[in-house]
Amino acid sequence: MDDDKEKMAEKYGNWARFMTESEAKSMLRDYGKVMEIMKGVLEVAFGEGHNYSIDDGQANDGGGLNISGDLDGVASYMATLRSGDTDIMFSFYYELPKLDCDASEIEDEIWRLEDDDIFSYYDREPILEMEVEDDDEDYASIQCHWTFHCEPMFEGVPTMDELVEFDNRVKEIINSHKK
Repeated sequence: MDDDKEKMAEKYGNWARFMTESEAKSMLRDYGKVMEIMKGVLEVAFGEGHNYSIDDGQANDGGGLNISGDLDGVASYMATLRSGDTDIMFSFYYELPKLDCDASEIEDEIWRLEDDDIFSYYDREPILEMEVEDDDEDYASIQCHWTFHCEPMFEGVPTMDELVEFDNRVKEIINSHKK
């Protein structure tokens, strides 16, 4: 049974994992244009020339459409699209190498990036949250979550260039503390 699910996901995408072949074909025939439309929406919002995906989506009981996916391997996102606005959270994950300092020092330096002008021109200040996992042995990681409140259909979200800039600056901080 799991092989059938994998074959469906490979052939049609993860959205078809729990469908029969005929159900997946029917969805493509009836709603296939939606995929093209959402691809266009993501490209208008974040820019063309990158790989974007919508990995999951569901209606939110009239409160909007929740979708999640990946932005060119740089960050994952979770968004709620409503008729009047959109909330989106970008998540960046960094597995830390052996460092010349504690992971908390890396976290402090990343917090200072919040004051920089990467995302400063938005009407409402984005919110940065971080999670640090450090087992005091061989493993440490940091997750950065940026939450933005913007106009409908991603209007006013950061561009991929801005997301890549943040990602690169965090990687520079991490690399400067490698043993």
